[in-house]
Parts: sequence; C-alpha cells; structure tokens
Amino acid sequence: MGFFNKNQQLSTFTFLGNDNFTIKSFGNDVSMHPIVASCIDCISRHCSKATFSDENGQQIDFLKRPNEYQSASSFIYKIVANLKKNNECFIYIDRNKRNKIKALHVLNHGNCKIKVIQDELLFEFLLPITGTKKVVPYSEIIHVRDKYMNNEFYADDQQETLKNLVNTKHTLEQGIEKYIHTSNLVRGIVQVNAILKNEDLQKYLNDFNGQFDNLENKSSFAVLDNKASFTPISSNAQIPDHEIFESVNREIYSYFGLTQAIVENSASEDEMENFYDSIINPILKQISEEFSDKLNMTVTLALNNYIFTSFQRKVNAIKELMSFGILDINESRKLLGYSELGEEGAKRLQTLNVVNMDLVDAYQMNGIENKSQNEDQMDVKELTGKEDNKEENNKEENNKEENNKEKNKKDKEEK
Repeated sequence: MGFFNKNQQLSTFTFLGNDNFTIKSFGNDVSMHPIVASCIDCISRHCSKATFSDENGQQIDFLKRPNEYQSASSFIYKIVANLKKNNECFIYIDRNKRNKIKALHVLNHGNCKIKVIQDELLFEFLLPITGTKKVVPYSEIIHVRDKYMNNEFYADDQQETLKNLVNTKHTLEQGIEKYIHTSNLVRGIVQVNAILKNEDLQKYLNDFNGQFDNLENKSSFAVLDNKASFTPISSNAQIPDHEIFESVNREIYSYFGLTQAIVENSASEDEMENFYDSIINPILKQISEEFSDKLNMTVTLALNNYIFTSFQRKVNAIKELMSFGILDINESRKLLGYSELGEEGAKRLQTLNVVNMDLVDAYQMNGIENKSQNEDQMDVKELTGKEDNKEENNKEENNKEENNKEKNKKDKEEK
C-alpha cells in the first residue's frame, strides 16, 4: 500500500491501491508452460499406442517390458516426450557379461555428454534411479534426434526456439491477471483537510483501507468524516484482444505440427490421418531405424494404419479389401480390435465377381485357340466345297459330251 504525503500543509494527498505489478518472463524450461506441455503430451500419447515387432511381425520379448520400471507404452511415451522436449533422446543399452541385453533405459538429457578420448567416441551419463556415473562407447547409446541441422551430434536447442513465443504467451496471460488485479482495486486520492504528522496520516489511511479489507463489510462502501474527501481515479487497464491469444497459440501448435482440434481431441478423421502421416509416422520410423541399427536386429515400431478411423469406415474398408483377397479373416478381425481365430482365420475370402488372373489368361488363350481351330475348319470346308463343285462340273460336261455323241450316232443311223 503506497501513499504520497506533503506534511505540514493544509491539504494532504494520499493514493490508494497497490499497482506494483511486474511483468516477468516465463522461465528457463519452456516445456513447463501448459500449451507446450499439452503439445508434447498429445504426440507422446499417440506414439505410445505403437508396438515393437520383428521382421516376422511378432512382438519382441525383451521390448514388452524394456526395464523393471516401465511398460512398453510408458517406455515409448518417455522416448517421444524427451524427443519433443529436447529435440533428442538418449537410450542406454544395458548388457550383461555375455553381451545379452538386460534392459533399455531412457536417460535424463541434462546429465548426458558426448566426449572424444584418444579418438574414441564416448558417452558420459548418470544412470536413472541410482545416479551412478557411467562412461560407455557411443555405440551403446540409441540416439534419436528431431530438428537436427546445426551440429554433428546434438539436435538444435528447442528452448531458444520456443522462448520468445512462450514469453509472449506468458505476458498476455499476465496481462489478464493484471486486468483482474487492477479492476478490483480502489484507486483514488484522499484529501485530508488538516495538518497531520506522518504517523497520524498513515493511521488515517490504514483506517480507511481497513473498511474495504474487512471481510464483514459486504456493502463495498467506506465512510469518511468531514476532515477528508475522496476523489476516485478511473483505471484504463484493458484485457488483451482474444485474436492475439489465438495467433500466439496457433504459432506454438504449428511449431509442433499440430492444431488446437488435435490437441483437444476434437479433430476430424481426415485431420487425424494427416496427423499420423506427417507427425507420428516419421517419429516411429526414425525410432525403428535407430533401434534396428544399435540392437543389430530388425525392429519395427508401428501403429495400425486405421487407428484413427471410425468403426464404420473400417467396416467399409474391410468389405472392399476382403473382396479382392487382400485381407484374411484374422487381419480383418485385428483391424476391428477382435482376437484372431488361429489357422482358420488365415483364410482369404474372395467375391465370385473377381476372377483369378491365371484363369483369365487361360480362358483368353483357349478362346484364341478355339477361334484358330474354327478358322482352319472353315478354310478346309471352303477348299473341300470347291473341289466337290469342280468334280460335279466335270461330270456334267462329260455327260453332255456322251449325250452329244449318242445323239450324233443316232442321227447318222437314221440317215
């Protein structure tokens, strides 16, 4: 509570209300801001629905529970959350004396360093839970990176990139807080028409303010005697425009490749499918590549392509795909979230309206052969017919000659 006093004068001026409101920056860790945290959580949650599998499509045993503290879903969530928070994530491959994998641990980004000692690339870190310091070859670290442009090993610093946007957002939020704060203050000047000492003036001010601070005073009025008068000062504080908030929010969402609808789980199917293709799938692909390389085996981290599709659209897709024999019964049931039927479900059904290409070729070839045979038969018939006609013509001519000879012979005898 501040006041201004000109002592020993007939009129003493005192300001009521505390307007010492300081705008502060958000802090060093921008990922703690609610809108940034919600973006990271959104991407991590959807990625955690994926499963690890080998080249045969079977789940990998040691990745069903990568360590004693985390399930597969929690493990994937932590990888992606670190990736989107720090633009990179380090995973330590813990092996036993026989070089068999015991566990995989996601490391705290702040406790990791890449070092070169005697031309060997090493990695220094603190183990989770125990905090034990370890130095291992870089080859024992799965290093997943995002927004990787300016350094040979490390990803770019996301804190610096987002700092201005988050501070702008934080300043706007503090503007609302300031607006609410100042709108509830009594601001004005109390003019005391008496000569008072500083102690008396302060007491007078405290008594006046105490009437507002008193919880039992439900009227919101205060009383002054004829020694003083009160002149209110209007506040010009204004709430920031809503469009400014939306503009800053869109920029932060855009940085993560999201929209407000996706974060709030109100996006359409087409939006969610685009989200999968442009954001989720590239992350899963990179994790798959890094795991495959460092674990010396084929590791695929993938989501069902139709995970964001409605039940009705899945049914329609199954109708079309099964009619061409693209999906078997088990694959169709899995698409709808049902269990497989074993060997019986491995059958592929196909509509009778669709013909096997081999049969089509055979049918067409038979048709060509039949046509050729028919043409040959027609040619034979034509040739045979011509020969028959020629013989008949020759017979007729011979008959005519014989008839003429007999007629001539009779004419001579008659003569």
